[in-house]
Amino acid sequence: MDQITADAAAHLAVLERLHRDLTGLSVTARADDGRIAVRVDATGALVGLRLLAGAGQGDASRLGHLIVAAAAAAARELYTRRADLTAEFLSEFGDTPDAAGTEDASGASNP
Repeated sequence: MDQITADAAAHLAVLERLHRDLTGLSVTARADDGRIAVRVDATGALVGLRLLAGAGQGDASRLGHLIVAAAAAAARELYTRRADLTAEFLSEFGDTPDAAGTEDASGASNP
């Protein structure tokens, strides 16, 4: 029983770390030679925008395109980082039983 409790505590610690790491993620991407910087939060939502003088070279359409492109690049990087964290988490849970390990004494699988 002590081993089960210890294993559960270890798994909980890994889950808590994953949650903290995932919710704490943010990524900043830049465009237009650094004159545009966008930051996305853990959900991929735009939470920061910084424009320096000359951003978009005075062309509103170009500026909008560059902002969207930078936000998309930040979101792609964010999702790559999330995938890496998730893969690391899954590798730490390599000892989790699969469906075959959930059979009861009668041999029937648990739903």
